[in-house]
Amino acid sequence: MKHEALKLRTRIGFHFLGLVGTWTLFVMVLLGHRLSEKSQELFRSQGAELAHSLAVECTPFVRHEELASLSAFLIERMHRSTDLRYIIVRRPDGEVLASTFPGGIPVDLARLSHARVAQPDVRVQLVDTERERLFDYSALASNVQVQMGLSLTSVQLFAQEVTMYMLWIGVAAFLAVLGVTLHVSRPVEALASAIVTQSGMPLESAFDGTLETSALAGWFQHMSQRLDESARRLDQSKKLAYLGEIAASIAHEVNNPLGIIALNSGFLSKRAGTGEVSGPAAHEIERIRAAATRATFAAQQLLQVARYSTRKTETRRKAFRPKPMISETVDLLRDRIRVSRCRVNVEVADDLPSLVLDEQGVQQVLFNLLTNALDATPPDKEITVRAEVRDDSFVLTVIDQGKGMTEELLQRCTDPFVTTKDAGKGTGLGLAISDSIVRGHGGKLVLASQLGLGTTATVYLGLDPP
Repeated sequence: MKHEALKLRTRIGFHFLGLVGTWTLFVMVLLGHRLSEKSQELFRSQGAELAHSLAVECTPFVRHEELASLSAFLIERMHRSTDLRYIIVRRPDGEVLASTFPGGIPVDLARLSHARVAQPDVRVQLVDTERERLFDYSALASNVQVQMGLSLTSVQLFAQEVTMYMLWIGVAAFLAVLGVTLHVSRPVEALASAIVTQSGMPLESAFDGTLETSALAGWFQHMSQRLDESARRLDQSKKLAYLGEIAASIAHEVNNPLGIIALNSGFLSKRAGTGEVSGPAAHEIERIRAAATRATFAAQQLLQVARYSTRKTETRRKAFRPKPMISETVDLLRDRIRVSRCRVNVEVADDLPSLVLDEQGVQQVLFNLLTNALDATPPDKEITVRAEVRDDSFVLTVIDQGKGMTEELLQRCTDPFVTTKDAGKGTGLGLAISDSIVRGHGGKLVLASQLGLGTTATVYLGLDPP
């Protein structure tokens, strides 16, 4: 430890002055140019997203011919952003529907060509005006084309400010180099020692021969992974909450008419079976009944999203025995199991303790996981359903021998509407609902999969005393 610390102090003493001096001399040219370039690239990408979003938001106004409301909307968006300079809304044939130019659109903007593709359906062109530089975007969504100007003034000012700040920091660092050499190494050693002790990282794992920098890098990587996972979970929660609001709003508008269609088409289908309806008409009636049934199932799936994304599970918790619940779920799928010709092995001990959870929600999770396993597993293969208590947690596992998933799909499979099933055979909501239910209990759904070998879905739920 002392030898490594000495090496760190030596590096600080002999190299820091040279590095700071070189950095101070070239920061204005190198860092300023690079920062401006990167900032413009990021700004261009964000502007492309904004242009596409504006095109999507303007579409309803154009569709319903609400041009006055469209103009008011454009003015409001201009007020919300200090970098927006103008917005022009056209039809694809070039007809101008609304703009933020009170005196008419300048000729140079009307004839501007957008040669660079920023993202699908969005093109961008860098424009130099007498007063400033800006990015001019052209975005197309449905029957609406939006042209938008985004000023680069704030980006340029930011680059200049950051460059000056970095320059002053370099000057201050140059003056303080002696103090840094004498006093920084000891706190760094203490911090690295604490991180190594907490993370359990071996001393020989130092990637550059220095324990301090290796420990800091390892801890930073660990925290970055946790941050990425938290961000993904938050994004998924927002999606499910939004879907819940949509599902609640369509419950009466869609589900009830679909029920009526399914009921009456079933009645007509029975009449067709007795010969009261001609052959071609009977075929069309059966198509209507099948379509209504699929649509009703999709609506019910959305309602499940609403239920478990907008309500808490605490109000539905009660004590229940897990084995009868698992047996009942398997019985519900008995016909599906027979048709799939798969073998379902249930490995559940009789002495499992009672659980204080939302029994209906846990059953829904098992139903969804087992349904996915049946859809993915070829005939004559096995599916295992296992339940056990492990480390004060109730662990429910469904293992199939299906086709498996790629790593990319595995990362997104709990997002809404992500599915590998053929069109009409799945909505892509089963895993999203299951993950929402499990997280509502404070638990965790872990999926492991390999192409050609199958998938293992494991649910971890904390045990509460009954």
